[in-house]
Amino acid sequence: MPFSEIKIGRLKLKNRFVRSATWEGMAEKDGSVTDELIELYKRLSKAEIGLIITGHTYVSKEGKATPRQLGLYKDELISGFKRLVTQVHQLGGKILIQLSHSGRFGRKEFFGLTPLDLNRLTKKEIERLIQAFCLASERAKEAGFDGIQFHAAHGYLISQFFSPLFNRRDDEYGGSVRNRARFAEQILSYVKKRLGSEYPVLFKINCQDFSSSGLTLKDSIQIAKILANEGADAIEISGGLLISKEKGPCRPYKGPYFLEQALYFKEQLEIPVILVGGIRSYKDAEDALAKGIDLVSMSRPFICEPELVKKWKSGAREDSKCNSDNLCLKSVKTKQPVRCWKNEN
Repeated sequence: MPFSEIKIGRLKLKNRFVRSATWEGMAEKDGSVTDELIELYKRLSKAEIGLIITGHTYVSKEGKATPRQLGLYKDELISGFKRLVTQVHQLGGKILIQLSHSGRFGRKEFFGLTPLDLNRLTKKEIERLIQAFCLASERAKEAGFDGIQFHAAHGYLISQFFSPLFNRRDDEYGGSVRNRARFAEQILSYVKKRLGSEYPVLFKINCQDFSSSGLTLKDSIQIAKILANEGADAIEISGGLLISKEKGPCRPYKGPYFLEQALYFKEQLEIPVILVGGIRSYKDAEDALAKGIDLVSMSRPFICEPELVKKWKSGAREDSKCNSDNLCLKSVKTKQPVRCWKNEN
């Protein structure tokens, strides 16, 4: 089952393994692609991963969240992404770009720009943000990406619109679930019209925020239905916020920690559901797929072992060497490329 083919919209994948979007810290200061980054993607492409999703890529300058983060906020950046995509395709890989905006979680001390507060945005400013996502999507298609994933999880901007913890607006973008989904829905509608209804568009969303007054499972499923009805081709289920600490998206290993919630989504949706979080063994993946999940997604294990899927395909069944200690995350603070510190000690 893990090595069976599957389609996301028109996109045919050779197996059910996904490299979840992972900040690499290898872009230039302006967000452009580097040779170092291309070499990483070449390695991932050779590793038998069914689908690769890039690290989160900011769509406008004030939306940058982390040092040396990829950006696709201007046309001049397209050529670097074309080089990256070409290398992946030549090696038989499939790749999506994850588009993102940090919202209130931008870092002024890093980038000198004031983070956005969605509650203070005018409607014209919201329209400009929607346009930023849409223009980045057009650039992504021009660069040759097989599709797009919008980062709508973990408390970044789209996630902030979804969540009553952040979204206190009293207009058509706040209040009801329908209104809180409107920002994402309008982005999706525009992209599907401009890029074609068959161009794959995915969303990564929180099953819930695991925070007082945050997004609930019930509301999140309703949002997923709205997105599916608007043409979303798959939903990746994560959870927690950047400020959730032990209930955040990067938890200690105790098995796939969003599986139960992801199965609720699967019951309610007709599009593929992707599970991320806490998958550290072939059995984890096999069991999740047997229960009805369509694809399994990993991030930290591929930082530790880029060739993990290739190893499993060869017949080996050892668990990932990743122990979920999160030492790799300290690369953000040190402004160094992400790596598994455990493997170097």
